[in-house]
Amino acid sequence: MSGGADKSNHRGLLEGIRVLEYGVFHAGPGASAILGDLGAEVIKIEAGMGDPERYRVRVGNLDFSLPNGDNVIFHASNRNKRGIYLDIEKPEGRAVFHRLVEESEPFDLAVLDIMGVDGYKLLEIANSKGVRAVMLTAHAFTPDNIVRSIKEGAVSYVPKDEMAHIADFLADVLEAGRRNENPWDRWQKRLPSSYFEQKFGAAWKDADKDFWDTFKAGLRARSRSDN
Repeated sequence: MSGGADKSNHRGLLEGIRVLEYGVFHAGPGASAILGDLGAEVIKIEAGMGDPERYRVRVGNLDFSLPNGDNVIFHASNRNKRGIYLDIEKPEGRAVFHRLVEESEPFDLAVLDIMGVDGYKLLEIANSKGVRAVMLTAHAFTPDNIVRSIKEGAVSYVPKDEMAHIADFLADVLEAGRRNENPWDRWQKRLPSSYFEQKFGAAWKDADKDFWDTFKAGLRARSRSDN
């Protein structure tokens, strides 16, 4: 798990930060690979049969297999990482996991994949520990998931086509925390309504109109009180 894209303008930005990744397929692993590009120490945790992405050698008619039995997709999503296999169903596996967590505390942020590893359950755990959580998704990008992420206490939501800019989203959350601002205000400016209208249509908020009216009113009230 080495190599990576040239991000020399930002390389070293996250040096000294440890990232524990417990994700599968591309969304979560791809996001943490970018954090590795930026200098973070990323430890990939795999359980069971490992990340299913290891075994996906074909997508449609395209063959991504390598001569050694690996595949290009897995390597692209898991560059700049160290890896460890843990059977967290066994006491010894849980002990190693807890030690990794304890060595990595305190946490600034958790980046959670909505799909694959039950991101909302992990969000509940992050909230219970006072850790700010950023939700991301490849295939669960829907208005319902945006609303649920906000309601259940996440601080940002990164869709697949914005994953290359995840460092900017994380910087927004950290800066909002330093300034005691609502992080969703910065998120809304980075992803305005026009972005979602292109994805879901002009009426995308209608199913949760009361929620969005309250959400916007809360942001306006917070902005006035900060000023």
